[in-house]
Amino acid sequence: MFDSHVHSHHSHDAVSSIEDICRTSVEKGIAGVAVCDHADMWFYERQNTYEGFSACIREILNIRDKYEGTLKIMQGIELAEDRDEPEKAAKLLALCQWDVILGSV
Repeated sequence: MFDSHVHSHHSHDAVSSIEDICRTSVEKGIAGVAVCDHADMWFYERQNTYEGFSACIREILNIRDKYEGTLKIMQGIELAEDRDEPEKAAKLLALCQWDVILGSV
């Protein structure tokens, strides 16, 4: 089983750290998770979206080794209103090699 859409505390609608997500996933027998936090262009500055995703990526990279062989941890993004703010969306998409990109309207 794989959870392909999880939000971390880097999203405006969640409170769990990446560590909490990973620990709970392993406890429930889940083989992998894709952390796909919100990237809402309408709230880009107010939610410090770029800084939040930079922190989320660092957090995922720092924890992957701990769960290697137990849990696959993928970097994702839930991109909303990207056509309204293509420059901001492009800046986010250039942050890393994303495993999952979700489009949201």
